[in-house]
Amino acid sequence: MTSELQKQLEEMNAFNMIEHFKTLYQEQARIE
Repeated sequence: MTSELQKQLEEMNAFNMIEHFKTLYQEQARIE
C-alpha cells in the first residue's frame, strides 16, 4: 500500500468517525 493511499484512507476514516458521532449525537438528542 502506498503512503499516499494510506493517507487518504486515514482522512476518510476520520471523516467517517465524525459523521458517525454526529449521527449518534442526533439520535441521543432525539431521545431526551
